[in-house]
Amino acid sequence: MPEYHVVSVGKKFPFAFARRNDDGSIRLRYRYRAGRPQFKDVVPAAEDTVETALQAALYTKEPVELFKSLLAPGQVYARMQRIPLGMTYRDAPPLAHLHSEACAATLRAGSFLVDLLRELFRHAEPSPANDNCFGQATRQLIVLACTEVEAGLRAALRANDTSVSADRRLSMNDYVRLRDPMRLGEWSVALVLHPGYPTIRPFESWNSATPTQSLEWYDAYNAIKHDRESAISRASLKHAIQAVAAAVVVAAAQFGSEVVASFRNFEEFSVRAPKWSYTELYVPPALHADADARRAWVEVPFFHAGSP
Repeated sequence: MPEYHVVSVGKKFPFAFARRNDDGSIRLRYRYRAGRPQFKDVVPAAEDTVETALQAALYTKEPVELFKSLLAPGQVYARMQRIPLGMTYRDAPPLAHLHSEACAATLRAGSFLVDLLRELFRHAEPSPANDNCFGQATRQLIVLACTEVEAGLRAALRANDTSVSADRRLSMNDYVRLRDPMRLGEWSVALVLHPGYPTIRPFESWNSATPTQSLEWYDAYNAIKHDRESAISRASLKHAIQAVAAAVVVAAAQFGSEVVASFRNFEEFSVRAPKWSYTELYVPPALHADADARRAWVEVPFFHAGSP
């Protein structure tokens, strides 16, 4: 059976992909920086290693490393975008297109949240000195943002675990399963127009032992939802900022940070994605050995029967 690899070649070729055939030949897909994808068939000489053969094929002296892909070409985990720095969207699965209605609805809802947050900033400057400001406006924004987070996590979990029925009631005990495959704890958000405000990592402290309490903004949401009178002080500006940032992260983790950044009002945020390992990246379908499988990306669920 052919093996599929992500190839690290250095700055000239940020990402390349290779199919190693049973006869030892290699089908190589690469691009020069932002150029068009190119293909080359490589037959290593007897004295060559795979790495030196690829160096010769790419006319480079930079080190070449191969990383075996976890998925077949064209396969992508449902609603889990993985685009590392240096890779263009032309090499990535079009998840925003595959889920065009859901993506558009997510971006519209997110844009509304950002509008509300920007209105808050007209009255309370985002600053650590104002983090504990609270009121009805911050409370309402926290509730809206957290329900948007729940909606995104619910959709992503159902897409990646076929055993989760549509009528099953889900909670953070279920959603925390997405923390590792989506690397949610590693996403960060900065307020572009307020560079003095600390970088926000809304899911950094999330853990499966205390999936609700370990997220201070979500725990605050639960408190103000169920007991407004005694918990209103937890409806703080800090928690409102964190909750909106969490909604932005969930959108970006599903459809890609560049898709989110291109939408109206999201210029308020700068979103930084995790550093994906080479084995976790998606291999383009055009490299598949089966001609019928070269045409389109196909989503597969991350979780399988018996997985945690």
